[in-house]
Amino acid sequence: ERLWQRLMRLLEAYPDWPVLHFGETEVLALVKMGQRLGVRERELKALRARMLDVHQRLRQHWWMPTNSYGLKAVASWLGFRWSQPGVDGARALLWWRRWRLGGAGADGRGSRQNLRRIFRYNHDDALATWVVARWLLDQP
Repeated sequence: ERLWQRLMRLLEAYPDWPVLHFGETEVLALVKMGQRLGVRERELKALRARMLDVHQRLRQHWWMPTNSYGLKAVASWLGFRWSQPGVDGARALLWWRRWRLGGAGADGRGSRQNLRRIFRYNHDDALATWVVARWLLDQP
């Protein structure tokens, strides 16, 4: 609940700004969180209206010389490099699940190193999304 409140305060500070994301995962997760917390449908609708799917816009309006329209392929083509080589979304999800389930050891719930890797990967994904969005904005 605190996370939701912090997020809403942040969004309220920038009421005219869209929320960029790449694909549907973020929207689905936020709506699900809001529903679990009993957020009114009116508020969820307003949140959905601010969400701007960079992936969808890219697929609808551009033909890319990449093997896919995934974030890794497109952002890499634009010159973006992730800070952790060889890491992908599946690995980050595995790290998260291991951390969330708890347990002892290097990947357990108490592992700050593992949590830092997850945050670094997600931070890179956010930066890569911005690189793609910036490229789209710069096109004639």
